[in-house]
Amino acid sequence: MTKLLFAFFSAFSWCIARSPKFVMYGIADSLYFLTYYIIGYRKKVVNENLHRAFPKKDQKERKKIAKKFYRHLADIVVEDLAMFRMSSKRVKTFVDFHNIDLLQKEAYKDRDIITALGHYGNWEFMVTLPLFYSLKIVSVYKPLSNHFFNKEVRAMRERFGGDTAPMQNTLRAALQLHKAPQRFAMGLLSDQRPQKAHSKYWLPFLNQETAILPGPDKIARKINAVVIFANIQKTRRGHYDIYLELLTDQPGDLPADEISKMHTKRLEEIIIDKPEYWLWSHKRWKYKKEECM
Repeated sequence: MTKLLFAFFSAFSWCIARSPKFVMYGIADSLYFLTYYIIGYRKKVVNENLHRAFPKKDQKERKKIAKKFYRHLADIVVEDLAMFRMSSKRVKTFVDFHNIDLLQKEAYKDRDIITALGHYGNWEFMVTLPLFYSLKIVSVYKPLSNHFFNKEVRAMRERFGGDTAPMQNTLRAALQLHKAPQRFAMGLLSDQRPQKAHSKYWLPFLNQETAILPGPDKIARKINAVVIFANIQKTRRGHYDIYLELLTDQPGDLPADEISKMHTKRLEEIIIDKPEYWLWSHKRWKYKKEECM
């Protein structure tokens, strides 16, 4: 039964990857109807998160954001399924990178890069950067308990010329890669929820105190990396513009935790501008500050 399920997943992914976009997003429309109206996937989490983040908006406004979010979430699921089997040529029709010249600066030619990004837009498209610019991408991931899907996710993130590193070994992986002659860019999802025991650093984010992973700040200082924020904007259905924004090229000159404040503030600005494209179904505020200190 399990083998049949995995075979179906592979076949379905293959079919979506080769379907016209109108078919892909027709499937996404059906998925939206199913998850929002029939299953009600994590509706309680989404509504609570929106209420906490936007207490001044009325219920009607928050419901409008929620419905737009579920439509976008359905798009992400279909796009990511397609990416498992999509050709490099086709995937480039879904995304454009801007400010790539930032990576070509003479002063950065021997510098590694830390890229902070959030669960915004479709963050998985960040792994396609090597299709646009010759640079080793390292994606940090949380290992899945299912061996098949863990292998598939890793393969998808590596298939365009990247590499992966498990979340628990992020710093060690960065230090090892830093010793190699090839320059790399490590992508860190800066809005991951830290484990309760590791929730020691808190910042204001979306109207509440929020535990922040110090990874981008800590790693950048260790290897003197250039720190970039990836602003992933959904410009239309089936297309994302990714803007590379410099946060700092002198991490050692900044006060402790300043980089964390910078990327957290930038992500907050983007979410407030277009809230429907952030992952509101994520249990971002599972723990309270007083429970972790």
